[in-house]
Amino acid sequence: MKEILDPVAARRILAELKKRHSEDLGDSELSLEGHREGQRLLARLTLTNRDKTVHYPMEAGVSLDGDTLKEEEEALATALEFLFGYLEQYFTSGGEVLLPIDWAPVDCGERALFARGWERNLALEEAADKWLAGEPVEVETTWRKGKR
Repeated sequence: MKEILDPVAARRILAELKKRHSEDLGDSELSLEGHREGQRLLARLTLTNRDKTVHYPMEAGVSLDGDTLKEEEEALATALEFLFGYLEQYFTSGGEVLLPIDWAPVDCGERALFARGWERNLALEEAADKWLAGEPVEVETTWRKGKR
């Protein structure tokens, strides 16, 4: 797996996304990565809130025909453009528009693009792991806070 997204560029992109979506993000953070696996370029934008009840990796993949830097850059731009547009839809819908869990084709102009995403609750998964291991579990949830 070859990283292809420059860390400086990723920080600059994330700063712009955070500025653009500051109200929607609240206490959530975004992370961004891009890498090449064989003849596929993959970009991942992950949304995670502070208490880890929302952890949502969103991925876009583009098949590559060759090995040129120009093709990688164009494929990365296509994947990122899709993810940024999708993030806008996600926030506009209040988190109701979700990507498919398995790779699915997405209409994105000239290039064939595939996308997937899976919204997870890492706090609940960690609590379940503890419970299954026989450890005591104390989970503070928004629902529980509202019942007090």
